[in-house]
Amino acid sequence: MVPSAYLDERIEGDKEYGASLWKPLDQECTKWLETKPQNSVVYISFGSMVSLTQQEMEEIAWGLHKSGFDFLWVVKDSERHKLPKGFLEFTTQNQEKGRVKVDDELGIVKREYVVISLNEVMNEGKRGLEIKKNVEKWRGLAKEAITEGGSSDKAIDEFVVALKTFATKK
Repeated sequence: MVPSAYLDERIEGDKEYGASLWKPLDQECTKWLETKPQNSVVYISFGSMVSLTQQEMEEIAWGLHKSGFDFLWVVKDSERHKLPKGFLEFTTQNQEKGRVKVDDELGIVKREYVVISLNEVMNEGKRGLEIKKNVEKWRGLAKEAITEGGSSDKAIDEFVVALKTFATKK
């Protein structure tokens, strides 16, 4: 589902998310991202099917704010009402800023731990560098799997052959 331009560039000019259920980043977000240094923006997206509670949304929102990092948080329109009161207005007015512990009782990540986690990942300390190294490793493995002849590419081809075989038996 990720366009070729962001992975192996096998398909020239392929930058569209054709199978996306929702519109990808708009021009305004893209322009804003282009003003930020590379690898400096925290990107948060829980996918199209996840629904967070209002308390979870509040903790994440204020944790992101408190972290001081620039961030881009993709929130479905249907979840927008769960954002803390004034949060959207705050982020709109302050466009420059656009280890997880779970509360045992409620199962909710608290904002303090959002801040700690972001600092750990985004800063150049030992743990942050280790995380970034692992991200690059898994990114490389994912690219390898989807390139022509990779394990994912082969699995898709095998799936198509199986579908064709099934269809011809009917």
